[in-house]
Amino acid sequence: MPKKAATAPTGHARISPSGADRWMTCPGSVQLCESLGLKGLPPSRFSEFTCTPEMAEFLRPGVEALLGMEGTLHVEVRLDLGQWIPGGFGTSDAVFVTDNTLIVDDLKYGAGVPVEARHSRQLMIYALGALHLAPDAQNIVLNIDQPRTGDGTGSAWTISRIDLEEFGRTVHAAALAVSAPGAALVPSEKACRWCPARPSCGAIAAVAADACGFDLAAPAEATLPPAGTLTPEQVANILTARPLVEA
Repeated sequence: MPKKAATAPTGHARISPSGADRWMTCPGSVQLCESLGLKGLPPSRFSEFTCTPEMAEFLRPGVEALLGMEGTLHVEVRLDLGQWIPGGFGTSDAVFVTDNTLIVDDLKYGAGVPVEARHSRQLMIYALGALHLAPDAQNIVLNIDQPRTGDGTGSAWTISRIDLEEFGRTVHAAALAVSAPGAALVPSEKACRWCPARPSCGAIAAVAADACGFDLAAPAEATLPPAGTLTPEQVANILTARPLVEA
């Protein structure tokens, strides 16, 4: 049975670990969201959230696995990320510490797209913030608990402390780029999927329009030609940009 420690989360980070796939590849998205008044959902929106018996049953295996380990368990722990993200912080679902291993566990309750622990920017950033809890740990295990997808076991991936700290330097550079004047908008499938500014982003519109051969200066004429008249190059361009076109 692990020893337990808990820290209550407060506030909302400007550059959050959960949005790392967006701001690390499209630094301009943060300033665009802020200019549109899009700052995410306040914690108060979830104050009346109820855990149903069905949900509790899905969560039970992951909770039992954590409680059955030997070491120190930190639940909903607030992590200071200031060393890598100026003014940054985040809240990890669970951090488990043994003598030589740091385990960062994250719950994904969605039943749609499976989330991979391997190279997960969100979990690696959490792990950076949790390193001080395990000063002797040389191995860091990132664990995704996603009980409603696939076989319900999620996924796990191990990264060395050296490689994690190298990633931390990449995070720091990306965080600085976010605050740079005129930060670039760089549309991509991952960056745009959950971006709240997507409907108002001129950059994603330009990529989609270019792929389809549209002229944004004449939107009334933006109609696709019959599929049978498209050249192989046009088809390739549209299919390559399909996620952004659909978005």
